[in-house]
Amino acid sequence: FRYDPKAREWTDLRRPGPEGALGGALLWSSMSYDADAKRFVLFGGGNVQTRRGDPGTWTFDPEARRWDRVTAANEPPPRANSRLMYDPANKRTVLF
Repeated sequence: FRYDPKAREWTDLRRPGPEGALGGALLWSSMSYDADAKRFVLFGGGNVQTRRGDPGTWTFDPEARRWDRVTAANEPPPRANSRLMYDPANKRTVLF
């Protein structure tokens, strides 16, 4: 959902996302906003059926209203309830 504080209304942005692609309700994942790429980054969590047991890494483009799976040579080990933070000085998303 997207909230417009001026109009005081919510807009449903429902689109097929990680949950539909992963076959379950995604729980305990982390998300942060990358201001330079203008995308949200989602990592980790559980309750989905994957080889690793977690959803991996996804990005959400609010302009296009589209989720994309990120494939990387190296990903952190599966985890839940971690924190992501965008570091604007170094233009990096940091996983704690």
